[in-house]
Amino acid sequence: MKDAQVDMEKTIADLKAIVPSDFASRTPEEHIFIGLDELKFRMKNAEIVVTNMEYKDDEVSLPVTIKSSISRKAAGKDYASFINDIGYLQSMGFPFFYIGGISMVQSQDRASVSYEIKGALKTLKTAEGRQ
Repeated sequence: MKDAQVDMEKTIADLKAIVPSDFASRTPEEHIFIGLDELKFRMKNAEIVVTNMEYKDDEVSLPVTIKSSISRKAAGKDYASFINDIGYLQSMGFPFFYIGGISMVQSQDRASVSYEIKGALKTLKTAEGRQ
Protein backbone atom coordinates (compact mmCIF):
# COMPACT_ATOMS: atom_id res chain seq x y z
CA MET A 1 0.00 0.00 0.00
CA LYS A 2 2.85 2.34 0.86
CA ASP A 3 4.50 1.62 -2.52
CA ALA A 4 1.26 2.50 -4.34
CA GLN A 5 1.08 5.83 -2.53
CA VAL A 6 4.70 6.61 -3.43
CA ASP A 7 3.99 5.70 -7.08
CA MET A 8 0.90 7.97 -7.14
CA GLU A 9 2.83 10.87 -5.64
CA LYS A 10 5.62 10.41 -8.20
CA THR A 11 3.10 10.29 -11.05
CA ILE A 12 1.39 13.46 -9.82
CA ALA A 13 4.77 15.23 -9.51
CA ASP A 14 5.70 14.12 -13.05
CA LEU A 15 2.40 15.42 -14.42
CA LYS A 16 2.85 18.77 -12.68
CA ALA A 17 6.28 19.07 -14.31
CA ILE A 18 4.81 18.44 -17.79
CA VAL A 19 1.43 20.17 -17.69
CA PRO A 20 1.57 23.97 -17.49
CA SER A 21 0.01 25.54 -14.41
CA ASP A 22 -2.44 27.50 -16.59
CA PHE A 23 -3.61 24.41 -18.51
CA ALA A 24 -7.19 24.50 -17.23
CA SER A 25 -7.53 28.29 -17.44
CA ARG A 26 -6.71 28.53 -21.17
CA THR A 27 -8.43 27.00 -24.16
CA PRO A 28 -6.62 24.32 -26.17
CA GLU A 29 -6.45 26.78 -29.07
CA GLU A 30 -4.68 29.34 -26.87
CA HIS A 31 -2.11 26.72 -25.84
CA ILE A 32 -1.51 25.81 -29.48
CA PHE A 33 -1.12 29.46 -30.56
CA ILE A 34 1.32 30.07 -27.70
CA GLY A 35 3.29 27.03 -28.88
CA LEU A 36 3.19 28.35 -32.45
CA ASP A 37 4.53 31.72 -31.30
CA GLU A 38 7.37 29.94 -29.49
CA LEU A 39 8.15 27.98 -32.68
CA LYS A 40 8.25 31.16 -34.75
CA PHE A 41 10.51 32.83 -32.18
CA ARG A 42 12.85 29.81 -32.05
CA MET A 43 13.00 29.18 -35.81
CA LYS A 44 13.24 32.75 -37.10
CA ASN A 45 14.78 31.84 -40.47
CA ALA A 46 12.27 29.11 -41.27
CA GLU A 47 9.04 29.41 -43.18
CA ILE A 48 6.26 28.07 -40.95
CA VAL A 49 2.96 27.21 -42.61
CA VAL A 50 -0.15 26.07 -40.75
CA THR A 51 -3.52 24.81 -41.91
CA ASN A 52 -6.86 24.49 -40.12
CA MET A 53 -7.19 23.38 -36.52
CA GLU A 54 -8.32 19.76 -36.23
CA TYR A 55 -10.49 18.27 -33.48
CA LYS A 56 -10.50 14.53 -32.82
CA ASP A 57 -11.71 12.82 -29.66
CA ASP A 58 -9.97 14.56 -26.71
CA GLU A 59 -7.24 16.09 -28.88
CA VAL A 60 -6.83 19.42 -30.67
CA SER A 61 -4.09 19.75 -33.28
CA LEU A 62 -2.72 22.30 -35.71
CA PRO A 63 -0.91 20.83 -38.75
CA VAL A 64 2.43 22.61 -39.24
CA THR A 65 4.99 22.55 -42.03
CA ILE A 66 8.44 24.02 -41.37
CA LYS A 67 10.70 24.78 -44.35
CA SER A 68 14.26 26.05 -44.39
CA SER A 69 17.69 25.25 -45.78
CA ILE A 70 21.22 24.45 -44.75
CA SER A 71 23.91 26.38 -46.61
CA ARG A 72 27.03 24.48 -47.63
CA LYS A 73 29.19 27.47 -46.65
CA ALA A 74 27.81 27.44 -43.11
CA ALA A 75 27.02 23.72 -43.05
CA GLY A 76 28.48 23.04 -39.60
CA LYS A 77 26.57 25.87 -37.94
CA ASP A 78 23.37 25.37 -39.97
CA TYR A 79 23.37 21.59 -39.47
CA ALA A 80 23.89 21.98 -35.72
CA SER A 81 21.02 24.47 -35.64
CA PHE A 82 18.83 22.04 -37.61
CA ILE A 83 19.60 19.19 -35.18
CA ASN A 84 18.98 21.48 -32.18
CA ASP A 85 15.64 22.55 -33.69
CA ILE A 86 14.60 18.90 -34.12
CA GLY A 87 15.57 18.28 -30.50
CA TYR A 88 13.52 21.31 -29.44
CA LEU A 89 10.47 20.03 -31.34
CA GLN A 90 10.79 16.61 -29.71
CA SER A 91 11.14 18.10 -26.23
CA MET A 92 8.12 20.40 -26.38
CA GLY A 93 5.65 19.86 -23.54
CA PHE A 94 2.13 21.24 -23.84
CA PRO A 95 1.45 21.61 -26.68
CA PHE A 96 3.39 18.61 -27.98
CA PHE A 97 4.92 18.66 -31.45
CA TYR A 98 4.29 15.48 -33.41
CA ILE A 99 6.84 15.00 -36.21
CA GLY A 100 5.14 13.23 -39.10
CA GLY A 101 8.12 13.34 -41.44
CA ILE A 102 11.30 15.13 -42.41
CA SER A 103 12.47 15.43 -46.00
CA MET A 104 15.76 16.85 -47.24
CA VAL A 105 16.69 17.74 -50.82
CA GLN A 106 20.09 18.89 -52.06
CA SER A 107 20.10 21.76 -54.55
CA GLN A 108 21.35 21.04 -58.08
CA ASP A 109 24.43 23.20 -57.57
CA ARG A 110 25.05 21.43 -54.23
CA ALA A 111 25.28 24.80 -52.47
CA SER A 112 22.51 24.01 -50.00
CA VAL A 113 20.11 21.41 -48.67
CA SER A 114 16.45 22.32 -48.27
CA TYR A 115 14.45 20.58 -45.60
CA GLU A 116 10.81 20.28 -44.72
CA ILE A 117 9.40 19.10 -41.41
CA LYS A 118 5.75 18.05 -41.46
CA GLY A 119 4.00 17.64 -38.17
CA ALA A 120 1.42 19.08 -35.82
CA LEU A 121 1.14 20.95 -32.56
CA LYS A 122 -1.15 18.86 -30.36
CA THR A 123 -2.78 19.29 -27.00
CA LEU A 124 -5.63 17.86 -25.00
CA LYS A 125 -9.04 19.42 -24.77
CA THR A 126 -9.60 21.07 -21.42
CA ALA A 127 -12.54 20.00 -19.27
CA GLU A 128 -14.50 22.99 -20.59
CA GLY A 129 -13.77 22.02 -24.20
CA ARG A 130 -15.11 18.49 -23.71
CA GLN A 131 -18.63 19.52 -22.83
